[in-house]
Amino acid sequence: MAFFLYPTLGQAAAALTFVPVALAGALRGVRAGVVIGFTIALVNAIAMFPSGTMRADVLGVSQVILGSVGFAIIGAIAGRQRALGEQVRTQAAAAGRELEQRREYTDVLAHELRNPLVAIRAAARTSQHEPRQLELIAEEAARALALLDSLSDASSIEAGRMRSVLRPTDLVATVVAAVDGSHELAGRIRLQLPDAPVVVRGDQDRLGQVVRNLLSNAAKYAPGASPVEVNVGVSADRRCGVVQVRDYGPGIAPAERPRLFERFARLSTAADTTGSGLGLYISRGIIRDHDGELEAEWPSGGGSLFAFEVPLADRAS
Repeated sequence: MAFFLYPTLGQAAAALTFVPVALAGALRGVRAGVVIGFTIALVNAIAMFPSGTMRADVLGVSQVILGSVGFAIIGAIAGRQRALGEQVRTQAAAAGRELEQRREYTDVLAHELRNPLVAIRAAARTSQHEPRQLELIAEEAARALALLDSLSDASSIEAGRMRSVLRPTDLVATVVAAVDGSHELAGRIRLQLPDAPVVVRGDQDRLGQVVRNLLSNAAKYAPGASPVEVNVGVSADRRCGVVQVRDYGPGIAPAERPRLFERFARLSTAADTTGSGLGLYISRGIIRDHDGELEAEWPSGGGSLFAFEVPLADRAS
């Protein structure tokens, strides 16, 4: 049948190479299509030589080669269009997820910021100079400001603009100050400190912020009377100061652990708690700005253990 459609053997061979050559072009590009097409062309042409003759159909082989180039180009274009289409679909799906996350973040933040502002307004209307109402106004205003500060910190981390003021800092004194200010955990903290100061190269305010965030999380998730263990020490290689905060709460489900340090992460265990979901994200950003790392573990006895380390002052470069 091919001889009726294609007068020469080479033309028939060219027709037979269309599918494999176009497929090669689509998968590998023009160069691969041409090479494979040229090889198939020669094999087909030789196979189609008239029996008992040594005459090659030069014109037909030339047509096969030219056809191979064309088929390879067509295949490559088709493959490229398919790849671009897949890339566009992937980017569109990612953009859709990002928009949905931003919507959820906006809802959470609007809710978290609205609560203290409503409380401030109500307290201001009913205070009549009552000390407790004035305290409530101050507390809720501080909460609103803290949320705005968290948003600013998160923006700085995302843009790579967070710059801690690093100087020799006593990590022990920083942790003690944060523990003393943790009224939510009054009487529940078991503090273990080394005998000597642990001097790191750090920003005292920022490191204190990290410790307060970890204590705040422990207060939210640990059962009412359970202890919270806070340990300060030095790493085994004597290069870093280490702080550990351990609670005995429900811990984090394995499926949710990869999201723990994401922006605005609100996990299933946070259903009955307040917060923007920025604390751990900001804390990890601060510690990384100190050339350290913040990690989470789930001990066999239950609960969560958060630990960070920052270089000692005499070890930091």
